[in-house]
Amino acid sequence: METQKNMKYPDKNFSGSGGFPNLCPEKCAKKFVLPHIREIRFLLICLTALSLLCVSACSERDIGNPGPVTDGFTFFNIGKNTMLDKKIERELKARLGHCVTERWRSIDLSMNYKGFLLQYFPKLHELNQKLKNELVLKTEDNPLRLTYRHTRKKNTRFAFVELTFSNHSGKPLLFRIKPKNESPDILDAMKEKYGEPHIIDWDEKVAYGKKGQSFYWKKNKDIFMISVSPDRYGNPEYHIFICYSGNIGEEHELREKRNGEKKNREMNAF
Repeated sequence: METQKNMKYPDKNFSGSGGFPNLCPEKCAKKFVLPHIREIRFLLICLTALSLLCVSACSERDIGNPGPVTDGFTFFNIGKNTMLDKKIERELKARLGHCVTERWRSIDLSMNYKGFLLQYFPKLHELNQKLKNELVLKTEDNPLRLTYRHTRKKNTRFAFVELTFSNHSGKPLLFRIKPKNESPDILDAMKEKYGEPHIIDWDEKVAYGKKGQSFYWKKNKDIFMISVSPDRYGNPEYHIFICYSGNIGEEHELREKRNGEKKNREMNAF
């Protein structure tokens, strides 16, 4: 019997129990182990390629801004077309510290002193009056304001930062920034970036005796302004205003549209 098996299967070993053939270990490795190794390697290569594609796609989403690229005025890469999201809020927190979030205040474009807008920016003053007198329907219709007062705990040159965004579009409306007094070079830096500014010498009679100057740049409807005036010790104090007038105009139009829709609904109730 054993001889017959060996004659029929000359390459098999029947020395195992039950008379079943035992394959040679070397041939097992060639026929079974090697194909599995090739499959595993191929699978690992595919997984690595997919991982790299996912990382690349995520990086592009993180780096890209939600809106079109803008050549206007920016603060920490936030420009007129940027839409506020959780990622931007986290980045601001890392740079400026914790903030106070407010949603109940209306937009106030007042700058420097009472009467400044009326005297030098009458159109902006007119828009400011409309915004202050508008009927706010709901709390969420008010802009979103982020105020950073504890910036001194961070390694930053800003002592105070207030950023106002539209609660509808998420776009910036008005930024108020106070650099530390030891940052007089900020005016020169802005001149190098935006060119020579327009200069306003404050009217001391209107400015309550304050001797100050405002340096501003305009791009389309938007305004970037640095105002310099002495503090109570006579040292120069800097205030920065970035007014996204185009976005503010859109906000005003949206409010007017909503107010009109509300009036129509009330009239149609009869």
